[in-house]
Amino acid sequence: MESIIDVINKRLLNIDKIGFGRHTFTITLGNEFFNAKVGLLHDTHCHSCFEIHYVAKGRILMKIGQERLEINEGGFVIIKPHAYHTTFIDSEINNTLRCSFTFSYSLRKRKKNEDVFARQDAAIKNIIGMKSFLYGKSEKIYESLLNIHDEIESDSIFSRKNIQASFTRIFIEIFRSTQKNLHKQTPAKKTLYEKRNYIIDSYFTENYMNSEAGIKELSEITCISIRQLERVMLKIYGCSFREKLTSIRIEQAKHLLLSTQISVEKISQQTGFFNLTYFYRVFKKKTGLTPGKFRINSIDP
Repeated sequence: MESIIDVINKRLLNIDKIGFGRHTFTITLGNEFFNAKVGLLHDTHCHSCFEIHYVAKGRILMKIGQERLEINEGGFVIIKPHAYHTTFIDSEINNTLRCSFTFSYSLRKRKKNEDVFARQDAAIKNIIGMKSFLYGKSEKIYESLLNIHDEIESDSIFSRKNIQASFTRIFIEIFRSTQKNLHKQTPAKKTLYEKRNYIIDSYFTENYMNSEAGIKELSEITCISIRQLERVMLKIYGCSFREKLTSIRIEQAKHLLLSTQISVEKISQQTGFFNLTYFYRVFKKKTGLTPGKFRINSIDP
C-alpha cells in the first residue's frame, strides 16, 4: 500500500472534503506543495480551480491578469479559477520558501430550519465571489503548514485527520484575514493592449470545450491577422495558440478526473477532445500518465 508521500510524489493527493456549514472545500496537494525552489519563471497559465500561494520565507512576485503583486513573508494570495498568472522568484532574496495548493468549492442548498451563519457566509463569499484574486497576511498559517508537511513525511496513524484539522485552521485564518484585508480592485481605464489581452484570455476560458475553437475565429474577433496573433500569443503566454488551448483543456480534464466520476470519454468531449484516441495521446504526453491511471494514482489508498 502506498504512503501519503508516495502519492504526492507521483503527482496529486486529494484531501477529504472540509466543510463549513453549507460550504465545502476539496483540497488537492501537488508535488510543489512545500517547495523551497520556486523556479526562475513559471509560464503564464491558469487553473480550473482556486489556487493558494503562501510565502513562508523570502518573497515572490506575481503577475495576475494585468496586475503585478509582491508577496512577502507571511503573505498569501488566492487566485480565482481561469485567472491567468505568472510566478517569478525574487533573485535578490535567497532561501525563498513557498507553499501552494488548489481547492474546488461547492455550496449545498439550505435545509429547512437550518441555522444561518451570516458572518461566516459573508467571509466565504468574499473569496468565492472575488474578481480575480485576493491577498492577505497571516504568520499563523505557517505553523499549520509545517504540521501538514510533518504529517505527510511521517505518514503516521491518523495523519490524514490531523492534516484535515490543519487545513481547517488554515482556512479559518484565511477567512479572518481576508475580511480585514479585502483587496478592492478599483476600475481603471484599460489600454488598447489590455483590452486585447482580456479578449484573448476570455476566448480560451469560454471556448476550450468547443472542438471547433481555433485561431482563425480568434483572429476575426480581435481583428488581428493570424500571423500577428501568433506573435501576440508568444509574447503573452510564451507559446502558440494551439499549445495554450491544449494546456487549458488538459488542466480542466485533470480537474474533472479528480473531482467527478464522469467517464473518460465524456471528459474528453467536455474539454474539446472529440477524438478519444487523440485525448489519450495528448493527456499522456502532458502528464506522463493515461487519464485512467492519473485518476487511480490520485485516490488516497
